Amino acid sequence: MKFNILITDDEIEFRDILVSIVEMIFVKYYPALKLQISVATNGQEELTLAQNEPQNIIITDVNMPIMDGKEAVRKIRLFDKSVPILALTALTDTKDVEAILQSGVSNYTAKPLNQKLFIAQIKSFVNLFIKSGFSYNKNAVNLISKQVFKRKMIFNIEWIEDLEESWEYFIEQNSMLSSVMYIFKIFYKLYITLNY
Repeated sequence: MKFNILITDDEIEFRDILVSIVEMIFVKYYPALKLQISVATNGQEELTLAQNEPQNIIITDVNMPIMDGKEAVRKIRLFDKSVPILALTALTDTKDVEAILQSGVSNYTAKPLNQKLFIAQIKSFVNLFIKSGFSYNKNAVNLISKQVFKRKMIFNIEWIEDLEESWEYFIEQNSMLSSVMYIFKIFYKLYITLNY
């Protein structure tokens, strides 16, 4: 089965690193899927490629020349509401992140790239595709984005490694004690659920 991934970044070296990581993921975890990677250097090229061939995942930089990632995502969402779109950005200000999320992305990750988190995000998108019977409903509402807009985070943790990666990411991104206490409560509920 063919699996299309579109990677857009105006920094060629960084884009090549992303291509290598994605190829490694598919060789290691999904050898039965035939990976087809397309690359673009700006949002206009990304939009054209997404219009010409349906994508299973889109990975996009935010700040690019000609058309930025946010504008490309908004236009892609007009004809494909369900494709998972992962935004990569060096912007970490709350206002900037909110604007990125409101553009219609499914998730985002900060630059410099946390490779473990990036791999976990790509695997979760691929697993969602496999569990949905190898198809996305192009007219469906993107439930991942709806959950992000409501500020809920739902994790599908199947392996202890995924739990460890999520915890490491959370600790890196949040240093406030209240956030740590909140996540502790979640893990406690998970522990109780698993033991009963």
